[in-house]
This record gives sequence, structure tokens and C-alpha cells, in this order.
Amino acid sequence: MGIQFQLDTGDRIYRNEDITAKLIKDCLDKVDKNEVEFLVLKPNRAIKDSLFIQIISHFVVEIRFENREKDFIHYSYITDNQEEVLNILIDYWKVNKIPDMKNWKDISDSFKLNFLSRLFNKLKGFNND
Repeated sequence: MGIQFQLDTGDRIYRNEDITAKLIKDCLDKVDKNEVEFLVLKPNRAIKDSLFIQIISHFVVEIRFENREKDFIHYSYITDNQEEVLNILIDYWKVNKIPDMKNWKDISDSFKLNFLSRLFNKLKGFNND
């Protein structure tokens, strides 16, 4: 069986059998109109090491990759071209194609806690037990 997808818009989660190109476009329109804050298209297994692709407001496109060591790389791309974003989403969903990422920015560090933050959180959790 091929890759199955889930489409999450924050207010609703669509299962694979409900996802169509029209639904993706409608959800993207909702992001554009600020009716929902995001949409996440997530496969049930990684596509070329990518875990998901998401769209956040006018139009920040993000994709996350995970390697064998469970480290991740998170890329971001900003555009105002809704048609381009729609094509990225459709290609990811329909033909499992990763977007051309030559103009994307690696923002992984913004998600990773530094050592002192991790230590503080570990100690804070220890005291709550």
C-alpha cells in the first residue's frame, strides 16, 4: 500500500481517504484568509526522510527531515505565491516529491534547546516528581 496522509488544520484532522487536491486548496485558502493558522500534511512514513510539510500564515512553508540518529533538520521558505505553495503541497501528497529547496533556509537551531535550557528543564522536571 502507498503512503497514507493526514491533513491537520488545527480545527480539523482529515484522513487519507478524505484528502483531495480541492481539499488541500480549500485549506490553503483558509490559511490565506486567517481562518486557520496552519496546515500540516503528514505522511504515515517518511518521504525521503521528511516527516511533514506545513504552511503557516501568508505563506511560510516548512519541511522537517529526520536522520537515522533521530536528529532533525527543519527548513523554511517564505513566498506570497499561493499557486506555488499549492503545487508544493500537491506534489508532496500526490507524487511524494520533495520541493526544490535551493532557496530555503535551515532554521533547525531555532527549535533546538541549548545545553543550559535542557539542564534547567531536566532539573525542573526532577523537582516536580
